[in-house]
Amino acid sequence: MAVIFDRRLHSPSNKGDRSPHLLEWHSSQPLLAVASKDEAKDSHGAVHIHTEHGDLVKDAQIQRPTPVECLTWHPERPILAVGWRSGEITIFSLSEHDLFQQSNVHKKPLVFLVWNTTGRRLISGDKGGVMAVWSVNEEGQPHPTPLHHYRMRAPLTHCVLHVQRSESVLETYSWQGRNSSTADLFNAFFCTSNGVLHYLQEGGEHVERGKLEGKPLFLCLHPTWPTLAVVTNEMMLTQYSINSLGETSVLMNAKLSGRQKLTCLDWTYEKVLGSCAGEEVVRLWDFDRGENYTLGISTGSEIVTCFSYNSNTSTLAAGTSGGGVVMWSWNPPPTTKKRGSGDTGTHHDSLSDYWELTATTKLPGPLVQLKWDSNKGVLGANCGKEMRILTMQTTKVHYGQEVSAVQVAPAQLLVECHNTGLLHSISTDIPIRGAWVTKEHVAVWSGKKLMVFSFSQDKQQTRVVGLFNYGPMRKAVYMCAWCLMCRFRVICHQDYCCSHPRHERPHCRKEWHSDPHFPRNSKTSALRWRTRGAFHCIDCVRTLPSSWY
Repeated sequence: MAVIFDRRLHSPSNKGDRSPHLLEWHSSQPLLAVASKDEAKDSHGAVHIHTEHGDLVKDAQIQRPTPVECLTWHPERPILAVGWRSGEITIFSLSEHDLFQQSNVHKKPLVFLVWNTTGRRLISGDKGGVMAVWSVNEEGQPHPTPLHHYRMRAPLTHCVLHVQRSESVLETYSWQGRNSSTADLFNAFFCTSNGVLHYLQEGGEHVERGKLEGKPLFLCLHPTWPTLAVVTNEMMLTQYSINSLGETSVLMNAKLSGRQKLTCLDWTYEKVLGSCAGEEVVRLWDFDRGENYTLGISTGSEIVTCFSYNSNTSTLAAGTSGGGVVMWSWNPPPTTKKRGSGDTGTHHDSLSDYWELTATTKLPGPLVQLKWDSNKGVLGANCGKEMRILTMQTTKVHYGQEVSAVQVAPAQLLVECHNTGLLHSISTDIPIRGAWVTKEHVAVWSGKKLMVFSFSQDKQQTRVVGLFNYGPMRKAVYMCAWCLMCRFRVICHQDYCCSHPRHERPHCRKEWHSDPHFPRNSKTSALRWRTRGAFHCIDCVRTLPSSWY
């Protein structure tokens, strides 16, 4: 099992009646954009930018007297495009701190903003049926007038970029580079509320590609396979295959089941489509194997409200109406093949057996939105009234001198003395990123602080003996060794001396022999510790074998 750490985002979005309602990670940089709105008046809107650790980026906020409807990051640069209910488009460059706005085309609320793969084109659409394609320079400034302007017969609902993956297109792009016309491609699928699927071609023309049964609720293009999935308000799922010219053919039509309307739809691993619709499960359709199955959350009366899949770690995270977050990891055996292929390897009764439950946690309030930062493995969670950032790590354990330590919570350890059978539960003030034990001490560190506890082998007694701030992790290990090795003599005048007695280096710096109350004076900065044996300075400890840290 893994442990989940969560950190609340402290930003102006959480003050007063404001609450976050949209979040968006940058695809290549550790940046998170959070949009908030005034719940009382439903008028004021703001966007703030945070780092992957949740820290607020200074001088990086946008405010308007109207709510945010959509936002999207530039595929490469720290440039954020925001669409407002008034129809205004703002483009903010974080590196240059420039803000560009465009308000002469859209007069209705924006419903989508889509960059092309190079960030030189931006597609915008609103509820009035107006769509435009903009030319944007490297600084994020759009051209005053759009390259193409369209007025559809019905309001727009969704738009997804179609990256042509034919060998000829990729080869041309690779040889001609970003300055060629291939860098300006903006092929995309988009839908209107009357149930028509359109395709926007590279020349600017758009053609009809399909007729849907009802108003589109979700439009999902597979990131690697030429497959498009559309779900309407009539709970009809249509799967299309796509050729290199953007032409579609229907592969499947199916009626979905669910107690309520669909709240989330997205692709997971391979050709597996996931959804949640007011049930206690996440439903998965494996189109490649022709099977469907569910992943249950086992949390009583709570239902799944949203989910997100991280393709880099093959991790699926689901949020519930009670604030629960459940994570599964897809881990099939090497012998897994398509059913009916004649494979004689081991098969489970259901494909759900290949999903391993890895971690669970509880957050305040119902989960509204989950989204992974795939590069860093960080999960953004919208809890309705506040925003959280979640990170997952393997449970930390350590064993030494007949003592073992096991992490059972983000800030809790269980320490067992195997000689006496005594069990200590130690709660810390810092999140535990690592642990180290000896016969009578345990040290834990968080990445910024180090805490050292002492415990008894024969009675329930623990206490804090040290709390330190440090920078690099390597120094933390040095300090950890210094705090835990209690048989040494002071050999140098460094503030942080550490080594193991078995590591001898006779040509070390000056040497002092200390008694249990070694004085701190003008000649040395040695710390006062009860010590016996040999002790070396931090310069010596750099040559310690890696087994010690």
